[in-house]
Amino acid sequence: ASFAVSGILAYNHTNQALDELWKSHFHAVARAATAKAEGEIRKIHQVIDGFSSLVAIKQLALSDLHQVSDHMLVQATKLDPGMSIGYGTTDGTGSLHVRHTMDGLVRIHRSGSTTERVYSKDLEFISETPLAADLQAAFNSSDYRQQPWFRHAQETDGIAWARPYRLLTGALGISASLQARQQSGTPPSGTFHVDLPVDELAVWLSQLMTGNTGRVFILDEDGAVVIEP
Repeated sequence: ASFAVSGILAYNHTNQALDELWKSHFHAVARAATAKAEGEIRKIHQVIDGFSSLVAIKQLALSDLHQVSDHMLVQATKLDPGMSIGYGTTDGTGSLHVRHTMDGLVRIHRSGSTTERVYSKDLEFISETPLAADLQAAFNSSDYRQQPWFRHAQETDGIAWARPYRLLTGALGISASLQARQQSGTPPSGTFHVDLPVDELAVWLSQLMTGNTGRVFILDEDGAVVIEP
């Protein structure tokens, strides 16, 4: 994915030295925002690449959610708290959703279940607990194949990026997804995705000082706003 930092500078004076100061400040802000966005994108790519490698090395049966879930837990430990990953079979028989929650725990839910399994960051099993009612409704009440992360992945053989939408957790976020194949050249067995809530990034952007009224946005390659303060 391509991202750009965009802004508008307006002047109502003719002081060239002040102009140069503002330009320097804006470029510094743009570099900081770009580095932040690129860092998040690298994390997402690392998780997707890690899952793809496990599929190839372990020869996972991608239609077997039990096998897939074990390896998704490993990938979830690489996530920052607040991020999540998921997997859905192409035939619609089931999906998995794994969250790295802000308390440092890893929680995995399988579609159709009213509970979730809770693990430590070291993947030691802690307990199986009832899934919160709002999450249960979100995870179980709709066909995951209608979700942006699944639909966009069907349009490309590479990583697909969905523009900001309401994730299953209710947070506003972006998703990167990839079709998973048993082996190269075969039809996809499922789709793997990584969700990144943008709330914290939006707060971070709002703290970048660009004068009294300046704002910083992160845009995609088509110029659409991905994250705004």
